[in-house]
Amino acid sequence: MKTTLITFCAVLSFVVFARAESPSRTLRVKTSSSIAAASKAGTVAKPWPHEASDLRPDPSAVWGKLDNGLRYVILPNQQAPGRASLRLYMNVGSRMEAEDQQGMAHFLEHMAFNGTKHFPAGETIEYLQRLGMAFVADTNACTMFDRTVYQLELPRTNEETTDEGLKLFRDFLDGMLLDKKEIERERRVILSEILARDSADYRSLIPQLQFTIPDTLVARRMPAGKIETVRALSPQRFVDFYETWYTPARAVIVAAGKFDANRVERLIRRNFQDAKAHRGEQPDPSIGSVSPATGVTAEMHVEKDLPVVSIVMSAVALHAEAPDSVARQRQEIVRLFANVMLSKRFDKLAAAKDAVIQLGAARHELLYNLADLNSLTAVCQPSQWKAALGVLEQELRRAMEYGFTDAEFDEAKAIFLKIGQAQADQAETRQSSDVAGGIIDSLAENHVVTSPADDLALLKNVLAGLKKEECVRVLRDSWDSRGVRIWVQGNLQVAGDGAEQILAAYRLSRSMAVNPPADEKAGRWAYTNFGPAGQIVKQQVQKDLAITEAVFANNVRVNIKRTPLEKNNVRVLVRFGGGLLELPADKCGLNIFANLTFTGGGLEAHSLTDLNRALAGKNASINFAVGEESFQLSGSCAPAALESELQLCAAYLTAPGYRPETRDQFLLVIDGLYAQTEHTAAGVLFNEACGFLRSADPRFIAPPREVMRKFTLDDLKKWLANPLATGYMEVAIVGDIDPMEALQLAAKTVGALPDRAAVKPAFAKERDIRFPVATKTKEFRFASETPCAISFVCWPTSGGRDIPRDRRIGALAAVLNDRLRLKVRQELGATYTPEVVQYSSDAFPDYGYLAALMTVDPKQMAQIGPLVAKIGADLAAGSIGDDEFDRAMKPVLISLDDLDNGYWCNLLGHCQEHPEFLAAARGRKADYMAISKADLESLAKLYLAADKATIIGLAPTAPVK
Repeated sequence: MKTTLITFCAVLSFVVFARAESPSRTLRVKTSSSIAAASKAGTVAKPWPHEASDLRPDPSAVWGKLDNGLRYVILPNQQAPGRASLRLYMNVGSRMEAEDQQGMAHFLEHMAFNGTKHFPAGETIEYLQRLGMAFVADTNACTMFDRTVYQLELPRTNEETTDEGLKLFRDFLDGMLLDKKEIERERRVILSEILARDSADYRSLIPQLQFTIPDTLVARRMPAGKIETVRALSPQRFVDFYETWYTPARAVIVAAGKFDANRVERLIRRNFQDAKAHRGEQPDPSIGSVSPATGVTAEMHVEKDLPVVSIVMSAVALHAEAPDSVARQRQEIVRLFANVMLSKRFDKLAAAKDAVIQLGAARHELLYNLADLNSLTAVCQPSQWKAALGVLEQELRRAMEYGFTDAEFDEAKAIFLKIGQAQADQAETRQSSDVAGGIIDSLAENHVVTSPADDLALLKNVLAGLKKEECVRVLRDSWDSRGVRIWVQGNLQVAGDGAEQILAAYRLSRSMAVNPPADEKAGRWAYTNFGPAGQIVKQQVQKDLAITEAVFANNVRVNIKRTPLEKNNVRVLVRFGGGLLELPADKCGLNIFANLTFTGGGLEAHSLTDLNRALAGKNASINFAVGEESFQLSGSCAPAALESELQLCAAYLTAPGYRPETRDQFLLVIDGLYAQTEHTAAGVLFNEACGFLRSADPRFIAPPREVMRKFTLDDLKKWLANPLATGYMEVAIVGDIDPMEALQLAAKTVGALPDRAAVKPAFAKERDIRFPVATKTKEFRFASETPCAISFVCWPTSGGRDIPRDRRIGALAAVLNDRLRLKVRQELGATYTPEVVQYSSDAFPDYGYLAALMTVDPKQMAQIGPLVAKIGADLAAGSIGDDEFDRAMKPVLISLDDLDNGYWCNLLGHCQEHPEFLAAARGRKADYMAISKADLESLAKLYLAADKATIIGLAPTAPVK
C-alpha cells in the first residue's frame, strides 16, 4: 500500500527503536513522520497526501471527505470473500496529553469499550461476539504517540454488519459516556497492562529516546503513561481530553475488503455527517525541536535483564519538510539501497569465523517529521562491545571512502526487484487487514497511498539509472556533516565513566586505517542436477479437496494443491525423518543447536553469504526446524522460481555445509538465550515450566549451558545423517502453481534423490509423554529486575489425533477464556488480557492440555491461580448459557471457509502418513457446525474438575547479579 521505500524498510531494515507490543489494546511507540506538519501549519484540516504530490494514488481506492472534515478511504480487496477490515484512525495520540494527563490517550481508548451512546458498559465485546467477531482477534485497538486506531475485522460485508461497525466507530468519536464507575474499574486494567508491558527493552527505550532526540516531547509522552498519573486521572480530565481532541477533522474511516464502495460511502455519510467538534478544531501541540548536532556524544545504559548488548551509532539532523513526491521517493530508495548494501556487509561479518557481532544493520528513519535519523546498529556479547563499535565505525568509513563493489550492487538490485515484483504480483490477494494497516501508516506518515504496481514501476525506473557512486554520495551526505551519537545498552559491568569509555573506543577505531572491500563475484549456483528425474509409481487426485498425491520410485511423497489465495506465490514444506522423536537420549538440547546452526552453515559448494548472493534474484528461501515428529525445510517463492526452491531444499538434504563458523556464532548467542530462559517469566515458562508439565522429559528442557557449549558440528552431522539421507519424507507444494508442472519439477529434484524409507518408524516409546499427577501446585522463582509474574493453570486433555474432540476442546477454551475475561480482567482488573491456550500434538497422541495464562502482579500470583482453577471447576460443575455458547461459537462458524495456504501446507505436509487428516478436513465444516453446548459441558466435566488443575506460578525474586 505504501510506496516502495516504506514497504522495503519493513522487510529489510533492523528495528532500532522498540515498536510493537502484543495484540489487544496495543501500546506502540512508532517512529513516523506524521505529526509536525499540522502544528507548523496551525490547523488539523489535512488534505490527502496525493493532493500535493506528483505520485498517483492507488487508482482502486475511493477517497472522500465530509463537510465536517471527516475523511474516508475505501479500497475494495478480493482477499477472503465476504470479510473485510474496518478502521477508525484518529489523529490523536499521547503527544496531545498535558503533564497531568500522561497515559490519557491510551486510557481513553480503553474507555471506548466501556459504555457509549448505543453500546452500554460491559456489553460491547459481547455484542461484537454475537456478530461473529472474536475478542482480540477481530476487535482491537492501539494507541501510539501520534495516533489511536480502532480495528474491526468484519465477518461479512452486508449492509447490517457494516452499518453496526460504523455505528460503533461513531460512538467512539463522540458518544463515549465516560462513567465514573467504569473509569475506576478500567483503571485497574490499565495498571495491570502497564505491569505487563514492563520489560528491559521498554525501560531502555525511554532513555534512548531522550538521548537521541532530547529536545522533544517523545520520551516524556510514552503511550502507557506513568503509574502515578494514571492513578490520579479524574473524570473531568477525561472529558477535557476527549472533547478537545476527538473531532471529525481528526478522524479517518478506512475500509478494505470485498465491499460495495457505494454502500460504504452512503453508510459513512449517514453515520458521521452530523458529527461536530465539541470544542472546535484545535491545532496540534508542539512536540519540540531538533537542533543540529556537532561532534561525538555518547551514553551507556546498563540493564541487567537484557540478554545482549546493543550499539546504535546515529546521525540526527533537522528534517526539511516537503510533500511526498517522485523525487522524494527516489531519494529514499537510493538511501535505502546504500543501507542495504552496508547491512549485507554486516551480515557477512556476523557469519564469519570469530565474528565480533551477532548481527548488524544500517537504516534511515524520519522521526515524527522533525528529524532525519541515520543509524548503524550492532548486537554483540558484553565483552565485545568495544570491538563491535569498531566494526560499525570502520565499515561505514570503508563504504564512504571506497564505495561498494559490483557484486554488492548487483545483489542489492536483485533483492529490490525480487521484493518489488513479489508485492506487485501478490497485490490482488493481500490480507485486508494488511491493506487497511498500510493505508493508515501511509496517511499518518504523510505518504501517498500508492498501488504495488506503481511502486514496482517507480522502482524499476530508479534502478535503471542508478549508479554505485550515487549511493555513496547519499551515504556521505547522511553522515559526513552530522554530529554522531553513540548509544550502548545491555548487561554491562563497566568501571568508571561509561560514556568516556565509548568515546575512547570510537577514537581508537577512527585511528585505524581501512582497506577497500574485496570485489567478490557471485558464484554459479552449483545444485541444478540431482540425477535422472524420478519416476512416479503411484498418483491419485483427491477430487473433492483438489489435492494431487504422488509417490516417486525413491519413496518420496509429494502432495500438491493449487489455490487462488496467494497470487503468484507458492509455499513449499519438506517434512522428513522423526524430528524430536529421533533426539538421542544423551544429546538433549541438540535440537536447539540444530535450529540455530543448520541453515547458517550454507551448502558444501556455497557459504551462506555466497548462497544468498547466488540466489538474490531467484525469490527462493529456506528455513529449518526440528519439529515434534519430523524435521522440516520450508520456504516460499514465485511460481517461476519453484524449481530453484526445490533445488535449494534438495541441496540442503544432500549437501549441507556444516561450516565451523556457525558453531562460533552459536556460542556467541548462547548466553543471551540462557538470559531469557533464566531471567524472564516467559523464558522460565517455556523452558522449566513446560518441561515440568511433561514430567521433566529432558527433550523439552534446555540443558545446562555448559552442556550446550560442548555440542559440535560432528554431533549435529551424526544426528542428521540418516534423516537427511534416508528418512521418510513428504513434500507439500501449495499455491499458485499447476500441479502437473509442480510434479515435473519435483521429479527433477526431490524425486531424483536416493531411495528413502517407505514407512516412518512407530517411535512408540518416544511418543510417550506424561502429565505430572502428584504435584498440583508448583512455583518457579527467578532473578529479574522486571516486577512481573505469570499465573499458569493447566488441565490435562487428550492429544491431537482425535480431531473432533480437539475441535470441541478448542471451543471449550473459548468459553473458558470469556469467563476469565469477565471475572479476572473486567471485574477484578487483575490482569491485562487472560489467554487460554490449547496444546495438542500429532506426535504425542495421549498428551495435551488446556492452560490459562495471565500476567499478574507478583503480590497477586498466589490468589489468581486458585481463582482461575475455581472458575474452571465452576464451569465443570455447572452449565453453559445459550448466549455464552453462541458468542464462543459464532466467530468460529463464520470463519469456517477462511482456510489459508498455511492450513493447506500443514495438512499436505503429512497427509499420506496420516490419511485420516484428509477425512477430518472433508468433514471439518459439518463437524464444527455439529458442536453442541452439551458437547462442551461434557468435556468441561471430564477435564476441568477441581482435582484436575495444576497451578503454576512464575515470579521474580531479586535483581540479576
